[in-house]
Amino acid sequence: MAAHSLGQVTISTPGTRVRLTVNQADPGKTFPVQSILVQAISSVAHTNTGRAYLYDAQTGGAPIVLAVPTANTIPSASVTKPDAPCALNAGDYWIDADNSTDGVNAWYVR
Repeated sequence: MAAHSLGQVTISTPGTRVRLTVNQADPGKTFPVQSILVQAISSVAHTNTGRAYLYDAQTGGAPIVLAVPTANTIPSASVTKPDAPCALNAGDYWIDADNSTDGVNAWYVR
């Protein structure tokens, strides 16, 4: 299995969630995947200055929180369902961030 990029997903208005599949041709369409990996943005062009959050629309509840990247760490989180191929819908995941232009880089495996 190979990892595929969902691209960089950024927040323009903190407090307004953005679908993880926003960069896809039809972001609201079912997007079956085996696993999802998100990583706080940390690059030459931009590094998050606040926390980023990953929400699951199906279960609700508290988000996964990605701390601010440092010189030694780039926070990441993954979601997987190893016993059921393509049982996750990447379109059910949303992000938010403390600051505008912050967000995540996202990948998936089918």
